[in-house]
Amino acid sequence: LGTRGYITFYDGATTLDLRNPRFQNLDVLDQQRLIQYSRGGTLTIFRDSDWPQKKIFKFSLEGLKETEASDLLAFVKTNLGIEVLFTDYENRQWNVFILETTQPISKRHENDNLISLVLIGEEA
Repeated sequence: LGTRGYITFYDGATTLDLRNPRFQNLDVLDQQRLIQYSRGGTLTIFRDSDWPQKKIFKFSLEGLKETEASDLLAFVKTNLGIEVLFTDYENRQWNVFILETTQPISKRHENDNLISLVLIGEEA
């Protein structure tokens, strides 16, 4: 984890801080490009530097307490498909959309819950 040690979700009314979650994350950078093939077989690739770059966050939050897991699940249900502010563990802020949860809550042990999320967005 970064120096902060926690992540934050904010939707304009509600702030949700999750302290020291363990991550299993995958970051994907999506750069939009135009790819064209001509009849002569020429490949043309174009990407304008002004086009937005979106980052896809796929991660699982492990080690959540019961209250943290239920608060996060309620936040996700309320804001699914709506833009929220996400501050990651490196203190970078992102405008993201919560796309899905692959599983609601997996209870592994007492106060050790797991939630998987997929977010897409760009740096704020």
